[in-house]
Amino acid sequence: MNAKMILEGVTNLLHASLLARKSWYIRNNYDESRILAEDFDLWLQAAKNNDLNYLVVEQPLYWYRVVENVTVKKMIQGYDMQMEIINSNYKGIVSVSRKNKIIRRFRLKKLVVKYLDFFNLMSILLKSRCDDCRDQDISDYDESYSEIKRIGLF
Repeated sequence: MNAKMILEGVTNLLHASLLARKSWYIRNNYDESRILAEDFDLWLQAAKNNDLNYLVVEQPLYWYRVVENVTVKKMIQGYDMQMEIINSNYKGIVSVSRKNKIIRRFRLKKLVVKYLDFFNLMSILLKSRCDDCRDQDISDYDESYSEIKRIGLF
């Protein structure tokens, strides 16, 4: 991914799954003030520094449940933070008109979330954010979880 792709929302990295050398983390620090969008900011800064080279492991290695931790407030705050990051970093990457189009898309997302919340329809959005799991994926996860518990890792 390059910085333009990230600004336009083409991010396929999940920060909880990132493994990197210590030297990379030293060069690319989290901005802890970027609540709910620290990963978006991290990818963007690393890409701007031409330091975002990665490989994707296709096999799922952990399970992440989205539904339980998503709230309207958290989604709105996340969108606001992403818009702030975009406004602070677009120069030299995308034009003002392209930046404005990206910002409009985030504003529309906020409106959709508020609308769905107002009409008690957030379950529609939350369901669409969760990929259906295959029975085999769930079985593999349960087996791995049992093995981890058996050997006493937690």
